[in-house]
Amino acid sequence: MKITYRQEGDYLLPNLLPTAMPSKPFGKYSRMYLKYLKENKRIEYTNLLTSGELLEHAADVGEQIAESVNALVEQIAKKEGITETLKEKNQMDWVASMCNIKYCAEEIVLGDFFYNEQKE
Repeated sequence: MKITYRQEGDYLLPNLLPTAMPSKPFGKYSRMYLKYLKENKRIEYTNLLTSGELLEHAADVGEQIAESVNALVEQIAKKEGITETLKEKNQMDWVASMCNIKYCAEEIVLGDFFYNEQKE
C-alpha cells in the first residue's frame, strides 16, 4: 500500500482516508460493527483504518451477520409455523409474528457475535 502525505505547516501528515467505498453493501450491521470496533477494539479499529481495510472488513462482517440473522429468522418461522397461508389469511398477525422473530434473531446473533468477540 502506498501512503501519500500532505504538508501542514512544517509537518508532513499521512492521508489516512480510505480511497474507495467497499464493493459490498454497507448496511445496518456494518455500521453497528464499526461502532463496536471504535468503542471496544480501538487498536484493531486503528490498524484497519490506517491500512485502508476498515470499510471492506466492516462490510464483510455486516454481510455475515445479515446472513446469520436471515437464516435464523427462517428457522424460527418454520418452527413456529409462520407460513404464507397465515400471511394470506391474517396479514397483521403475520407481520407482528415476523417482526418479533426478526428482533429475537437479531438479539441472538448479535449477542453471540459480540460476546464471542469480547472473549477473544
